[in-house]
Amino acid sequence: MLVHIYGAQAAYTHNALGEFFREAWQLKRNPYDKILLFNFNFLLACPEIDLLYNKYKLPQKWFGTITNMGILCLATIFELIEWGVAEFTSKETGETYVATQGDVWDAQKDIILVLIRSMIVTSYMKYLGKSIN
Repeated sequence: MLVHIYGAQAAYTHNALGEFFREAWQLKRNPYDKILLFNFNFLLACPEIDLLYNKYKLPQKWFGTITNMGILCLATIFELIEWGVAEFTSKETGETYVATQGDVWDAQKDIILVLIRSMIVTSYMKYLGKSIN
């Protein structure tokens, strides 16, 4: 939540931390939304796996699949909300909120990155969890 709050202070496209990385790595766009997505994956996968193990007592072989599906579903819903805001508000509000920064494939790239990161995190958690069962 702190990453979201910090990002909301100045729209994600104009965030100071993202601007620092853009200049340091000579990027074309402010990468703050990608930083936010990484935190979303990492900080949501761990509690979800813990919930699946401790509350629902699911076998470990299902942790990765269910966790990846849940995270991918939430990320897709967020991208659909962004699309809705962009579609039904003014062009300036849509560009600022969605933070595509001129990239028409931004939502698709975000969803693919969420899936890849989620698979990496759950694979690592599965590796760590071999001692659980």
